[in-house]
Amino acid sequence: TSTSTSTLTSTSKPWNDIFINCGGETFVDDSGNTWMNDIEAGVVTGSNLGMYGVSDLLSGPADLQLMLQSERNTGSPFDMVYAIPLGSGEYNVSLYFVEVYKTSPNQRYFDVLINDHVLKSRLDIVLEAQGKDTLVTLNMVISSLQHDTVVISFSGIKNRPLINGISVQKIQTPLTSKSTSTSTSTSTSTSISTSTSTSTSTSTSTTTSTSTSTST
Repeated sequence: TSTSTSTLTSTSKPWNDIFINCGGETFVDDSGNTWMNDIEAGVVTGSNLGMYGVSDLLSGPADLQLMLQSERNTGSPFDMVYAIPLGSGEYNVSLYFVEVYKTSPNQRYFDVLINDHVLKSRLDIVLEAQGKDTLVTLNMVISSLQHDTVVISFSGIKNRPLINGISVQKIQTPLTSKSTSTSTSTSTSTSISTSTSTSTSTSTSTTTSTSTSTST
């Protein structure tokens, strides 16, 4: 485990899609997505950051092993924060967690917050995954105004909060299609497809849906 201090360096640049390998090296997955080291990407800050990694094959996607095998963690005062600037639109946000050190439930749990609202209370990775070395994913959809920032933070309850990876992907809205015929009259037809989700307004970004999944 190592400890470091980091400051944000890239908050002025909004992202459409971003993949973060928390505490691990930059790599490219089988889909061609580049998972950037969180320090190099300039999206994490904290006064007591640590990292931990293993080389074991873990339960989860084969092409994401480099992400699963490394973690970013924080000790007291638990001030680890990820701040990711976004353009306008809706985004799928996924947070990835693997417990590779603790072996039983109730040995580590912490709150996960999005823009100061609790996304998951008392996240116990071993309990959620029913064992160690298994991926647990928290998923949500957020809405962003221009130059909003999604802020992911942690409240430690027992032992150091940790995270392995973060992905933020913009939901692409289908283009409006128009057909026009011109003779003596003009007719126009427009088809628009949108997603149906309930949104709740927050200060800048809005959490609209949340789910938890476990890979076994």
